[in-house]
Amino acid sequence: MAGEEYGRNYSWGNDPHRKGDYELASPCRMIDLPQTLLEPILVRFASLRGFKMRFNTEFISHVQDEEAGTVTTTVRDLVTKQDYRIRSKYLFGADGARGEVLRQLGIGLIKEPGQGLAINVLVKADLSHLMPTRMGNLHWILQPDIKHPDWGWTGIVRMVKPWTEWLFILFPTPGAGTDFNPTKEEYLGRVKEFIGDDTPAEILGVSKVSDIFGVTWSWKVFHSFSLHLQIGMLTLNFSGTSTR
Repeated sequence: MAGEEYGRNYSWGNDPHRKGDYELASPCRMIDLPQTLLEPILVRFASLRGFKMRFNTEFISHVQDEEAGTVTTTVRDLVTKQDYRIRSKYLFGADGARGEVLRQLGIGLIKEPGQGLAINVLVKADLSHLMPTRMGNLHWILQPDIKHPDWGWTGIVRMVKPWTEWLFILFPTPGAGTDFNPTKEEYLGRVKEFIGDDTPAEILGVSKVSDIFGVTWSWKVFHSFSLHLQIGMLTLNFSGTSTR
């Protein structure tokens, strides 16, 4: 981040040649709001309007009643281990391309070869002193001149909160595999190498795989496309570009 800049590209509708396309495509303006900040806003909005939120809850199965126009879903409370049923007009499967809803429906996917492993590390570090001349949302970091661990060959530094919170996305050396278990100190060392100066840095968490705010997690990159997006009262909503 403090090193030499090799180049830059426009992103997310800022290219003057594409800006009009983005503005014509939607009445809403673009906003860069990471998932960890957006989800609490959505939860609060829904809760204040009568929706009941259920955390630590696992989808088990569902049954469609086409005559009544309802769906009965069985879920499990992971704290009490109790199963209970929810009857609704619709069931939205938003649990990913490898989710249980999609599997139970038997909907096929068009899958492209895996794109490898990425390790995400959420970091607190004030990099505002580097931003005046290189303000951006995504920074590709290449360090071919220094020795690197196999699990952190290269990476992307993603702005979360300007300019004090960042997501460091680490990519392993091609062909090095996916079975890596770095320590927190090793993560921090690689993060500091990516920053490139003596800026203090703090990792906000490690290996909290099931945490909704997932401060450090590993995920494999896939390209998957559903053959169907709606069956009866069931609607599928998932990212078609990556699945953790």
